[in-house]
Amino acid sequence: KQWYQRRVAITAGGIIHPRFYHGSYREAVSHAKRHLRFLLVYLHHEDNPVAVRFAKNVVCTGLLKSVVEDNLLFWSCSTKKGEGECVAESLNKAKPPFLGLLCFKDGQMRMVYKNQGYATIEMIISRLTTAIVENEPHLNRQRSNRDRVSESSASQQIMQEQDAAFQESLVRDQERARKKKEEEDEIKKIQEE
Repeated sequence: KQWYQRRVAITAGGIIHPRFYHGSYREAVSHAKRHLRFLLVYLHHEDNPVAVRFAKNVVCTGLLKSVVEDNLLFWSCSTKKGEGECVAESLNKAKPPFLGLLCFKDGQMRMVYKNQGYATIEMIISRLTTAIVENEPHLNRQRSNRDRVSESSASQQIMQEQDAAFQESLVRDQERARKKKEEEDEIKKIQEE
C-alpha cells in the first residue's frame, strides 16, 4: 500500500515513469549494494509546485525512464510521509524535488550525484550520465572482485569435495584390504592346522 501511495503521488503528472523499486529505502539500498547497481532516489512533495512540475517534466518522461531502466534501480517517496521525512534527513536534509544517485564505492553506499530543486530534463540526463560513466569503473571492479572470489570459493569447494571423496575411497580400499588380509590369514591358519 505504501509503495502504491508513493507512486500515485509522484506520477499524477504522467503515465510514463521509471519502474519503481518495490520496498523500503533500506531495502533498496541493500539491494543496490548486494547487486552492485546504482540507486537513483527521488524525493517528492505533492504540495510543492516546483516538485510537481519536476515530476511532470523530468521524472515522468520517456528519456529519464530509458536511462533509469537501462542502468539503475529507482526508489522514490514523498517527504510528506514518515519514511520520506527520515530519508530526506539522512540525505543531508534534502528538500524536494531531490534526485540523488548512490553507488557502492570504497566499501559503502555514497552519493555520487545530486540535484536539489528544479532542473531541465536535459541537464539532469547530462549530469546523471556523467556520474554513471565516472563511477561505473568502481562497480565493475567490485563485480570483478566478487566474481573472482566466487570462482575461488567454488574451486575450493570442488577441491574439498574431491578430497573428501578420495578420503572415503581410500578408507573403503583400506577396509577391503584389511578384510582380505584377515580372510587370507584365516585360510592360512586353517591350512596349518
